[in-house]
Amino acid sequence: MLNEFSSKPEKQRCYIGIAICAVVFLFGYYILNFISTREKVPLGNTLYILIGTTLMAISSIIIFLIIRHLNKLERKLKKRRSSKIVFLKNLEKATKKE
Repeated sequence: MLNEFSSKPEKQRCYIGIAICAVVFLFGYYILNFISTREKVPLGNTLYILIGTTLMAISSIIIFLIIRHLNKLERKLKKRRSSKIVFLKNLEKATKKE
């Protein structure tokens, strides 16, 4: 399974990572707002509050980092597209003509 994940393009992996983090965020939200507010929870309300907020915080930080990485990829691709390759032979011919 890991080989299948690593063979996909980098943008697609980032989008999959964002989707997974969104699911984890929703799971943390569910734990925080619905399970921790019930009465007589098996391990205590405080534990579920801590788990829910931790899941939400970690997933939002990871989403932020993935979006930042996607922006860096876009800038790198734009930089590659805008720069032209100049060979020394072509440069010498152009300077001789002038």
